[in-house]
Amino acid sequence: MGVGFISCIPRPTNSQDKILAYADTLIRKSYYDSALQILGSVSPESLYTPASQARYALLLTQAYDKNYIRHTDDSLIRIAVKYYDNSKDESMCAKAHYYWGRVYQDNKDVIGTVREFMKALPIANKTQDYDLLCLLHSNLGHLLYTHGLLEEADSVYQQAERMASEHKDSLRWVVSLIKRADICMERGEGFYLEAERKLLKAQTILSSGGNTPLAKKMLYSLASLYQYMGRTEEAIETVHNFFIIESDTAKYFASFLIVGSSFYKEGQYDSATYYLKRAVQSKSYYTKYGAYMRLADVARIQGRYSEALQYEDAYIAYKDSAMKEEYPAKVIATLKDMFYHQSVYQYETFMSRYRLYILLLSIVLLITISSIVWRHFTGQHKVKLSLLNQQDIQTKTGVLEQLLQEKRDEISLLEQSCAESEGDRIKQLQINSCLNGLLEEERRIVSDLKALLEQKEEEIKQLKGIKFKRLIEDTSIYQRLLYIKDENAKNSTGKMNLEEEDWEELLSEIDLVSFDFTTRLVDRYDALVDNDIRFCCLIKLGFKFSEIALILGCSVDAVYKKEKSILRRMDMEHTIRLKEILRNI
Repeated sequence: MGVGFISCIPRPTNSQDKILAYADTLIRKSYYDSALQILGSVSPESLYTPASQARYALLLTQAYDKNYIRHTDDSLIRIAVKYYDNSKDESMCAKAHYYWGRVYQDNKDVIGTVREFMKALPIANKTQDYDLLCLLHSNLGHLLYTHGLLEEADSVYQQAERMASEHKDSLRWVVSLIKRADICMERGEGFYLEAERKLLKAQTILSSGGNTPLAKKMLYSLASLYQYMGRTEEAIETVHNFFIIESDTAKYFASFLIVGSSFYKEGQYDSATYYLKRAVQSKSYYTKYGAYMRLADVARIQGRYSEALQYEDAYIAYKDSAMKEEYPAKVIATLKDMFYHQSVYQYETFMSRYRLYILLLSIVLLITISSIVWRHFTGQHKVKLSLLNQQDIQTKTGVLEQLLQEKRDEISLLEQSCAESEGDRIKQLQINSCLNGLLEEERRIVSDLKALLEQKEEEIKQLKGIKFKRLIEDTSIYQRLLYIKDENAKNSTGKMNLEEEDWEELLSEIDLVSFDFTTRLVDRYDALVDNDIRFCCLIKLGFKFSEIALILGCSVDAVYKKEKSILRRMDMEHTIRLKEILRNI
């Protein structure tokens, strides 16, 4: 495969940098064997610049990894890490730390592996290197899962699932769903339904694309889940489907354990024994001790106590062997601590970005509001002052109403105290004095509130007397309405029309100066559609039917019919004029 591809790409003839670029191209095209062959022809002594030495070190480590050649030491990748840590190339820096983690992984250094993956992760997130992010999440999630850090692993796989979904990457999406379902099963019975949802979703995705290795994994996980849930018939049927697509009989043993356990739960002990005995042939200690545990239970139920003891001994022996494969508590604690600090770092980074976004958004909003105020201020400052006065009146009214309620509460308490201290003459006089003062203050507040309400009513009357046309006649969208009307009056063919963005701008301008006219209109007459609301806005602006016909590019007769249609939706009589209804909204 590599040879055929090489013939299609021009071979480099001069510098070592061109050879490195050529090898990089081969790796990107997944011709890993050819890339390794090309890099093998490069003499490290011929690389004179730190940049070329670092690139060579990273590419060669990457080529080894892609060709499944075990990394024995980290002397090569350290060259790349040291250089890219001090460079501005964040993409290469993320790759260098990832492959340093892969070197640690090959050498069974779990802490070193996770440390380097976590260094690479935020950089890869920043550069949005999707392929590298997938590799990081896959490896990191697996390490955390195998060390029993289920919440941390689920968090990593959840991010992988989100990315795969956004990129429409069905295969990686399925992998993430299966992994998260396995984690749900590990968490226990309360998460079984969530696991089933994820596996069935994975099954749906696979049914459209088809990927046999993933289908096998999905079926095995689903069969295990059904067995845990006690849905034994579904578990056995799912294993049967697994056997149909799995040709390697050496991979049947774990499935035999599922079938045997299902028959055991059904009370079919002979069938259970048959499959459990086949399961103990597995090389996995976990499968062996699970099968021997069930065999011991079956033998005890059937009264074969001697066999039960033998099976229990085997179960204990293989369980001990399985436990020896588990990782030390110190390693797990270190991983948990590393993941926690990484999460804190990501949270602080997010909050820093969030504050920046809020600041930028505030600036943008301030500029936008300033431009709107400036645009509408000319020729309309009286209207704006009136609107501001309205807001000021509403604020003052709210404050006075709250103060009035507080005073009334105080009066109520004093009246209660007065009743309780009926025998104490001096105390009663003091309370009555306070009560009179509060009642006087209440009357003053009520008087001020009444004056404010009268002022508010007067302002509303003034606003109602101002037509929409006067409020927005200087805006660009209103001028465009007039232009379209005039142009359509001149030309009988090739009518001009308002675009969608023009309508949005017009409705926005109207709502801005009318306390949301369109919102009130829809609230009152919810059967109206978008075109009805637009028509009503033109009526509200004071356009005649002949002018509306020109703006909409239709006949006057069509405009009259439109009015009747809107009145029907409003449940109004046809004798009523639409503009009379809109005048009071």
